[in-house]
Amino acid sequence: YDGIKPKMFQAGDFVYIVYQDDLNGYSENYDMYNYQKIVYQTYNTKTGEFSKVYVLDDNGFADGSFEVYYDGEDAVIVYTQLNKKITTDNVDNMEGYVASLEVKTAVLTAGEFMVSSSVLTNDQYYDMSVQVGKVNGVITAIWVKNEANTLFGTTDNNDMSIWFSVYNGENWSEAACLKSGINTITDIEIGSKGVVYITDVNNDLTSIGSDKTTEGYSDRQITVLDMTGSVLLHTSEEAAYHDVSYFADEIVYYIENNLYSIDTKEAYFDAAI
Repeated sequence: YDGIKPKMFQAGDFVYIVYQDDLNGYSENYDMYNYQKIVYQTYNTKTGEFSKVYVLDDNGFADGSFEVYYDGEDAVIVYTQLNKKITTDNVDNMEGYVASLEVKTAVLTAGEFMVSSSVLTNDQYYDMSVQVGKVNGVITAIWVKNEANTLFGTTDNNDMSIWFSVYNGENWSEAACLKSGINTITDIEIGSKGVVYITDVNNDLTSIGSDKTTEGYSDRQITVLDMTGSVLLHTSEEAAYHDVSYFADEIVYYIENNLYSIDTKEAYFDAAI
């Protein structure tokens, strides 16, 4: 799964390597249902030695997706985690599974990641697609809340909303809603001035293309928000693939394997790269 791919940064003489691992049997807290955990280790560039592997949040609950951010001063991890154990009694309840995912944070303190004592969410909805970065000079976490609690994140009742929290160097702010009433969000990214996301208007992630063999993406829309929730850009880019990135004033995305960009200052499309 995607979490196996490590996310790394260097702070001083140490390279931090963060990834997900299978901890089934690691201790009595982990079994065949509760095993996916975020772990990390360090590499000392002076001695050439690796540290032991640390479990980020060793509480027995399975972890979901995560993102890492380091700005040269603060290093944070934003991640999702189940708020209950998976058992033989509830393992087939997919709606209940995703609804139990909450957003948590950890901050690098004296060389070790310390999990924050409070969670950013405490609800019965699918909190997903966490991102973290600097917006307007402030470390900001964003995520999508899917009140439909569907496993693949689809909804046709405008049940999705975008939430955020900011970090002041000591604490995270109370979570706030940036925008609500959104249909299926296929991708979301954080940028230096706001958030960009792609929605699938008809909520059908398996739309078939004209050749009847490949997926068709004829219903994508790209929206850019500032951190007040105001729309900076909204365009119907019908062929936009569900993969978008936001760099400063530029958004890049894929159409039929070609890379395109939007300049948010001028709000025009650049040629394919």
